[in-house]
Amino acid sequence: MLELASPPRLKASSTFIGPLAQVGVGLVVFVLLGAHSAATRAQTGGFGLRIQPQLSVTQTITNNLQIATVNPLSDAVTQLTVGANMRSSGGRFQGFLDYGFSSLLHGQHSELNSYQNSLSASFVGDLYEKRATLEVQAGISQTALSAFGAQPSLGSLPSSNSTELRTFSITPSFRGPIGQWFQYQAAFVYFVSNASGTSSGDSKTYSANFRLGPASPSVTSWSIDINSARSDFAASDQTVDARIFGTVRRKIDALDLLVNASVGLELTDLSTFEVSRYRTYGIGASWVPTPRTRLSVQLDERFFGRGHTLGFEHRTALTTWTFSDSRDLSISSNGAAQTGRGATFDLYFALFASIEPDPGKRTDLVNTYLKANGLSPTTGSEVGYLRSGGTIRRSQTAAVAYRGLRGAAVLVIGRSVNVPIDGAAPPSSDFVNSSSITTDTVSLNLSHRLTPTSSATVGFSYFASHGDLANQASSQRLVNLLYSLRLTEKSDASVGLRRASYQTAQSPYNESAVFATFGHRF
Repeated sequence: MLELASPPRLKASSTFIGPLAQVGVGLVVFVLLGAHSAATRAQTGGFGLRIQPQLSVTQTITNNLQIATVNPLSDAVTQLTVGANMRSSGGRFQGFLDYGFSSLLHGQHSELNSYQNSLSASFVGDLYEKRATLEVQAGISQTALSAFGAQPSLGSLPSSNSTELRTFSITPSFRGPIGQWFQYQAAFVYFVSNASGTSSGDSKTYSANFRLGPASPSVTSWSIDINSARSDFAASDQTVDARIFGTVRRKIDALDLLVNASVGLELTDLSTFEVSRYRTYGIGASWVPTPRTRLSVQLDERFFGRGHTLGFEHRTALTTWTFSDSRDLSISSNGAAQTGRGATFDLYFALFASIEPDPGKRTDLVNTYLKANGLSPTTGSEVGYLRSGGTIRRSQTAAVAYRGLRGAAVLVIGRSVNVPIDGAAPPSSDFVNSSSITTDTVSLNLSHRLTPTSSATVGFSYFASHGDLANQASSQRLVNLLYSLRLTEKSDASVGLRRASYQTAQSPYNESAVFATFGHRF
């Protein structure tokens, strides 16, 4: 079910046309390559291109339409959504596209009628015998303008603190031998983002990555990496960051361990007005004792100090447990980590690995399971807030997913601390009077299958943020009760209750709503 996050008004915008055209180009490429995959289905034995139009209607009755502290407005909001799901899962070209266009119609306040878009697309094409590939990704979602306001991920009402963020990236990559002894990998990335109604999230990034290594794997291996990135934020200056480093790796089969050590140089102007040179070095290890358990750690000394990445994943027959802890440079336009098709989807995608090894079939399996249990694939995903420059980001996330014969449960707990880079301009107005911004999130969803065609879901979400000043603090809580019913093979219906509470010294509010949705896939 699409949430009624803050939508743009029904008007054209020149800042919207460019990114939309770029997204459109990516979608055209996806369709053409997917069509080629469908044409070769008989020869490859793949599934080819599959397109499934969708239609849904959501009716929401709320007692606080504009999440106001005083004089709240009651209203009935009708959300009409048309969209399509596209999948290419055979041959050389594989990917997915989920798009929805929603019109929001207000029963008593027609001046607030508006629309919103949602898009998640990812495509990978093998252009030439796995030596040349093309990856295209595009997204449209709701994001927060500020960390200290109502978050679009937790509510479904229009908010002055949310806007539509559009992103598009295209990545051609190449690999192959150099003579008899060496092989190379090269990738070039163009990424663009655009936020509706503001320049804070508008950026372009150009990056190139090159790796040289031995042609044959061995117990001891090495590589030389050259990475270069240029970022141009519309509301700040252009920045560059380039690294060259060498890495030595050693496999210790008796311990199921892979260790590495690296040394190199970094050239960047992220922390100064001129390009400066810094020495870099790092060590790391990856331990995989079983196919179900993985632990990895990496420590790197860079221009901003000590960076690290710690990752843990363990699967049982019915659960997936993950933990991550990282401190790194973030140049994302909204600072959120990108997690594929959603945090909940990723957890169950890992959990079902032992059941279905084929990624395409596993995607269908996960989507069917989530729909049957009334779970959203994006539950627990971080939305972030807009910024116009890089930050040093410390992120910690713990998550567990459970699947039973008649139930499912997902718990995601996260903390993110963003600090402006020393010597750089504040990346957003949030950081003007704050040396750091901390956000905490908790998401818990419990589902129970009442019958083979119906389920009941209870969801709880919590978000809190704070900076250095007393007025830089807010918290938001949301409780959802949902009953879902599969009417036919292609039709679903649901009805639910929502209670939201937002606390801050300036504008606390409460909101209650009842909503119902009918959806049909053609």
